[in-house]
Amino acid sequence: MSDAFLPGNGFDTYETQDKVLVSMDGSVDCGVVVRILQQQGFGVAGAVVQLTADQSAWAAATRQAAEALGIECIVLKAEALADQPAEVLGAPRKGLRFVFSGDSAPCPALEQAAQGADLLLCDATYALPEQQEQAAQWGHSTFGQSAALAAKAGAKRLWLVHYSPMITNPEEQLAQAQSIFSAAECGFDGKRITLHYEENEE
Repeated sequence: MSDAFLPGNGFDTYETQDKVLVSMDGSVDCGVVVRILQQQGFGVAGAVVQLTADQSAWAAATRQAAEALGIECIVLKAEALADQPAEVLGAPRKGLRFVFSGDSAPCPALEQAAQGADLLLCDATYALPEQQEQAAQWGHSTFGQSAALAAKAGAKRLWLVHYSPMITNPEEQLAQAQSIFSAAECGFDGKRITLHYEENEE
């Protein structure tokens, strides 16, 4: 069945939206979606993406199918948008990287994955450096090993997670990590953060 979606903030705010946009594909299912939404009291508009110039006839046919259903159809020409990326997309910017190690001992693959991470959540089952042998035996990391990996990878911040039951207060041992990587923090259930893009300066 054709996908239907609401513009704006999502389904939980549908009562504030003017119209539901329905992806038009000319199928019977698409018409059924339109009729169901109309019966529920929604205003409906069709939408189609024309990727290349040679799809103009197909886009026109899709628009006619929408008109036959008694709704307007918005044709988005991707080719035209590509000629004006600054007006459509804005200036290029670096993306965000979040890395979660799961149960893991330090390894080259994890270090590579964490390169430049905005946030690294890393196994910290053991707190003390003298527990490295035990950590290696069970495939885990110490606070210091996770911090060293974050530093090598050039991560921006590190949250220590997956503590052993013997660690009842991770904050007491946080210095083990912060002495190596100052942006280390103790993770806990429900901890949150909002990561922000680095906007290019004009």
